[in-house]
Amino acid sequence: MTTEEQILALYHGLLALDNNDDQEKQWLIKQVPEARDLSTLNLHILSFLKAYPHSHAINIAAKLGILRGTLSKQLTRLEHRGLLTMQTDSKDSRARQYQLTSLGERIASEHDRLLVLKNQRLKKCLSAFPTEKLNIIQQFLNAVWTVERQANDDLEPIDKYSCAYDK
Repeated sequence: MTTEEQILALYHGLLALDNNDDQEKQWLIKQVPEARDLSTLNLHILSFLKAYPHSHAINIAAKLGILRGTLSKQLTRLEHRGLLTMQTDSKDSRARQYQLTSLGERIASEHDRLLVLKNQRLKKCLSAFPTEKLNIIQQFLNAVWTVERQANDDLEPIDKYSCAYDK
């Protein structure tokens, strides 16, 4: 297997980890059983609302980099699960403000704790790399981010696609 094939295999393996069976979700469910079946996006929404209570949907979508329609579906799902509440803004009847319930707050707190632990581990791993290699890792992750943010119908034929990194 070539280096490129190994990198792609690891990348797809990372994508496949986002389910209820991954170790992080199992840890979170052990802390708060009601977190079962929440997606990573759901958890990030809860953590955002913990940091910024009474947020409007447009602000949540902008900060998390997701479409408002996608966010709307997730907010409805989280509200039905009793993890957040929605109130109409007193100044603008079309605007909605969202805040966590006590259960939503518990899940967000445990998710935040998990992120701190995970970031500490990643920082320790990254500290083993010299700066020039960290710059290469950052360039690669920026390229992955760009590819992931493109809509499928916007993908150019491979012969017209250019990567942000030129050799």
